[in-house]
Amino acid sequence: MQNIKFDSKMLLFYSNQDSDKTKSIWTRQVKGFELYELFWILILFSIGGFLIESFWCFIKNGYIESRKGLLFGPFCPIYGVGAVVFLFLLNSFRANLLKLALGSFFYGSLVEYIFSFLQENLFGSVSWDYSNIPFNINGRVCLMYSIFWTLSGILFIRYLYPNVALLICLIPRPEGELIASLLFIYICFDVFISVSAILRLVERSSFVQTNNIFYKHLDKEFNDIYLRKIFPNMKFI
Repeated sequence: MQNIKFDSKMLLFYSNQDSDKTKSIWTRQVKGFELYELFWILILFSIGGFLIESFWCFIKNGYIESRKGLLFGPFCPIYGVGAVVFLFLLNSFRANLLKLALGSFFYGSLVEYIFSFLQENLFGSVSWDYSNIPFNINGRVCLMYSIFWTLSGILFIRYLYPNVALLICLIPRPEGELIASLLFIYICFDVFISVSAILRLVERSSFVQTNNIFYKHLDKEFNDIYLRKIFPNMKFI
C-alpha cells in the first residue's frame, strides 16, 4: 500500500475524494486551507487554550478559576486565532527552525498585542497587564510571554497541527460539516451575548439606565457579580 506523506493540503486531499458530492461553503479556501479545517483548528485550539490557562491557574494559585474568553463555551479565542495565524504565516517554515522561531515570536506577540489593544479600546478594560514584568511593550506583551509564543509556534507547526489535521480528516465529512455549522451558529451567539453583556457592564459602571427589554434581560441574567466571576482578570481602566 502506498504511503501518503502529510502536507498542508492533506485535508483537501481527503475532502476531494468524492468529487460527485455537492460542495458547501466549508470547501472554500483561504491561503490554500479549507474553511472547514481552519474552523476546526480555531475551535480546538481555543478549547485547548482554555484548558492550558485553567491548568496554569491551578498550578500557580492552587485553585480553579474561570479562564474563559466568552460567556458560555469553554473557549479562549486568542489561542485559536493564534493557531490560525501561525498556520497561515508559518506553515511554510516548518523545516526552518530559525525562521519558525522568529516568526512565532513576532506573530504570537502581535496577536496578543492586538487582542489587548482591541479589548482596551472597545470595552475600556484589560485582562492582562505586563507593566511590572521586564521588557514589556505598553504592558500588552513582554519578553517572557513572547518566548512562550515562540515555543508554542514551534510545537504547533511541527507536531500539533499535523496530528490534529489527521484527526480532523477522520471525522466523516457530512457529519463534520453539520457539527461545524452548528458550532458556528453557537459561537456567533456566544460572541454576541458576551460582547453585549460586557458593553452593558460598562454602561452600568457609569450608572447608565435603560428601558430596553434586551438590556434589562442582560442586567438580570449577567449582573456585575456574575460577569466578574466569569472574567475575573478583567480590569477597567
